[in-house]
Amino acid sequence: MADTSRDVRHAGRRVSLQSVASEAGVSLATASRVINGATSVNEVSRDRVLAAAERMGYRLNIAAHATARGTVPIVAVVVDDLRSPFSAELAKGVIDAASGWGLVATVTGGASNPGGLSAIVHGLRGQRPRAIIMAATAMQNRSDESALVAELKAYEASGGRVVFVNGAALPFASCDLGEAEAGSRLAALLVAQGYVRPLVLGGPSDRRDLDARLEGLLHGFAALGEPARYLRADPDRAGGARAIRALTDEDLVSLDLIACVDDSQALGVMKELRRRSLPVPSAVSVTGFGDLPGSTDVRPMLTTVGIPYGQLGRTLLALALESSGVSRRSLELRIQVRESAEVPRDSQPTPPELLAMNAPHREADLPVSQPSPLGGREDAPRKVKQGSAAAEATRSVTIADVAGLARVSTASVSRVLNGVSTVRPEIAARVSDAVKQLGYAPNNAARSLSRGTTKTIGVLVPDLSNPMFQQLLVGVNSAAAAAGYRVQIADTREDAAGEARAALEARKTTDAIILCAPRMGREELQASVARLAPCVVINGDVPDDLPHVGVDYAAGVRLLAAHLWSLGHRHIAYLGGPSGSYAQTQRENGLREFEDAHPDVRIDRFPCGSGIDDGYEAWDRIQVTAATAVLAFNDLVALGLLGRLKEERVTVPDDLSVAGFDNVPLSRFASPALTTVEVSYERVGESAWDALGMLSDIETDRSRPAFDPRLIRRASTDAPPRGARG
Repeated sequence: MADTSRDVRHAGRRVSLQSVASEAGVSLATASRVINGATSVNEVSRDRVLAAAERMGYRLNIAAHATARGTVPIVAVVVDDLRSPFSAELAKGVIDAASGWGLVATVTGGASNPGGLSAIVHGLRGQRPRAIIMAATAMQNRSDESALVAELKAYEASGGRVVFVNGAALPFASCDLGEAEAGSRLAALLVAQGYVRPLVLGGPSDRRDLDARLEGLLHGFAALGEPARYLRADPDRAGGARAIRALTDEDLVSLDLIACVDDSQALGVMKELRRRSLPVPSAVSVTGFGDLPGSTDVRPMLTTVGIPYGQLGRTLLALALESSGVSRRSLELRIQVRESAEVPRDSQPTPPELLAMNAPHREADLPVSQPSPLGGREDAPRKVKQGSAAAEATRSVTIADVAGLARVSTASVSRVLNGVSTVRPEIAARVSDAVKQLGYAPNNAARSLSRGTTKTIGVLVPDLSNPMFQQLLVGVNSAAAAAGYRVQIADTREDAAGEARAALEARKTTDAIILCAPRMGREELQASVARLAPCVVINGDVPDDLPHVGVDYAAGVRLLAAHLWSLGHRHIAYLGGPSGSYAQTQRENGLREFEDAHPDVRIDRFPCGSGIDDGYEAWDRIQVTAATAVLAFNDLVALGLLGRLKEERVTVPDDLSVAGFDNVPLSRFASPALTTVEVSYERVGESAWDALGMLSDIETDRSRPAFDPRLIRRASTDAPPRGARG
């Protein structure tokens, strides 16, 4: 029989499950069923066990639990970067497929974790997941690969299963995407359309997937008779924008096409080209790779290579559930030709060579620097409101700031700070100089977690594909990585009924857990927080004595309503979010407060949702109203509505004003650009990590930070139509 004791002390002694059972007056078996989330226990016994566990400071012993059960019903997905929309979509595909098998899929990011991918796998081995899906490709050198393969072979020898994305050269099951072949087909198509002066934007050299796309594009453009020119840049919006800023006007006007290895990178290119008064595609065309959500919501819509994420998730899970064997599967990627790549102008003269880029396949001297977080800005740090006293304080220096100044990745900063000896001396020196210049001090929140056994914290989100949650994860992951911790993510797919179970499964393999925007009811959430401790809730309906970090959604929606009112709108349609969610409840409270203060305003409510498709379908309900403006639950809903309005030939804002919420990256690329409110979600994530550090210190003031949104006015809102009813 497995040892049921738990490695936590209360009043100087070890607290065991048997002690909890005795305190509650129930059997050990009953206490065990309650702690493990069984629904067959009567409510009275359940409440007594949970109350006893909370009084005694009972915590799970993660290692003993995993040992006793062999493996846990979890499939672990390892990706390069939690900020990447590609990683989010791939993980979501696996999560959707896993739920059909009664499994929980968790996600861990590798790019910013100290020790690299092999350290992540080593930690996962102790958690005993049923399978590990390796979707991460970033390895600094061959020794990194050898260490990773050794860890994975040891894991499979113990009964686990390993599946790679694009791992044909490795001795494990693999699903290959054929990204090089797809890139070559895209380039050949563009050449056939008449493009003769392309520039290819590649990614960091340690990303094998991006290198495969780069090689494919270069191969396809070889049909032009001379090697294509290319740069390396970070695979995100900031990286794409930086690459264009590094080029002169003469360089840019000599191009007819910029082909990017990532959709986010392409969006950054389009933004910077617009700033330089070079419209896409009339001045220069742009293509991406990935067909990520939002590629059809920007204007012009992005030509790209489509990856079937749902099919990829199902294929990876099928391979993971096979008992053994090195199986190989492949998927076909489709080229999506859209507005951003028109047939080029025949009258364009033959251009001069781009400066410093005239050697065959030679990289221009453009360093790959640390990207800004998804949704972040490159100006000076803003002041944010936090704490119970709502005092204004300048944002603290983060690990991302150090990485940006040192021109390295956050992973390199983490390795330097944690004393890893394999870091090159010149990189270590740059990091040290940046730390001194910025006055950076590593977060000490990990001290409260020192009794854990996994060096991993869990984060539960309702929808990993939502860019807002991706931004939040940036803050959690950066803070955790700086303290030597990994982050493991679970997506509940907006399933309120299964959320508590998913949280419990994630908690069994982590030292602490953060619940983001939980959908479960107040009473169930309160009970879950007690069972999951240490646990912090972000944007949830919990009592004042429980750890919580929140956004003042009521203030944000009042800002938007006041903005519309100031423009003259007196009849507004509100597209509500998920029923019962904290964010929706707070927004509704803010709208009622606004109505009380403005009796001349009418607000019609329409149940909607939180995704792009929800916004697209909402037009069928709101078009029968006389509303002159629409206030959407979030930016995704607003973007979906904008797409539908364009199809219906409704002009925004002349016929109808539209506003969103969150300021996700795509909002500024919409046509017209979307009015919204901005929240520092990265700082919210960092504060959640800070809150974990307070849980074991009874002397610490458990403040409940609340972050205030700020209005971002753009072109999607204006005065109502002349003579509109209101």
